[in-house]
Amino acid sequence: MSVARGLWVCPSPSTDILLVDPEDPDPSRPVPRGEVGEIAVRGPQVFAGYLNNPEETAQVMLEGGWLRTGDLARIDTDDFYVMTDRRKELIISGGFNIYPTEVEAAVRSMPGVEDVAVVGLPEQSGNESVVAAIVAQAGANITLEEVRAWAEKHIAHYALPRQIAIVQELPRSQIGKVMRRVLREELLNARESAGQAATKAQEAAGQAAVRAQDTASKAQEAAAQAAAKAQEKPLPKRRR
Repeated sequence: MSVARGLWVCPSPSTDILLVDPEDPDPSRPVPRGEVGEIAVRGPQVFAGYLNNPEETAQVMLEGGWLRTGDLARIDTDDFYVMTDRRKELIISGGFNIYPTEVEAAVRSMPGVEDVAVVGLPEQSGNESVVAAIVAQAGANITLEEVRAWAEKHIAHYALPRQIAIVQELPRSQIGKVMRRVLREELLNARESAGQAATKAQEAAGQAAVRAQDTASKAQEAAAQAAAKAQEKPLPKRRR
């Protein structure tokens, strides 16, 4: 299958291809033209499954010999397959599917942005938060508000980044591809470390407040005792 400028052209001979619903992958019900689906392929060169691993095989093989590739794409008006993202990197927030590549394209066009990668980080609500890791150009000062205002010109409101992280560089593979999985782990570790530091700071502040209150109480007690002793002390007798 040939690749040109991010577009997949027609499959090579003896290879069938269709797009299935990632949540309900049924080859008999491909997704409509223009909608994003998961690429499934079938042909004599497609493997029959994992050796001695029927569970993994069942995860990727569909009825009729179709192989789930994990790649998401849509078919344009010229019958080109336009790649969008990997299924595992899809961000789900508020019931919406958010494609990192589309968010990256919107943010990357912003002045001052050298490069960007977008991942989803888990929230307590069970959703994922869209986080943009940005490599800023020299001298650029980029804020979350500016990023959201710029990106909203190109993508839906629900897909806007909720957080940004300014980084020196993005993790890449040996062939130069951004490794979103590694970036996600780095951001999660940084968030956990920040949370632990904040907890320790709060505990230290609380302990300092207790010590300060204890010191103040002791000072008040000492002052009260001194005042009581001063009142008990007899006045000197006057000489006649």
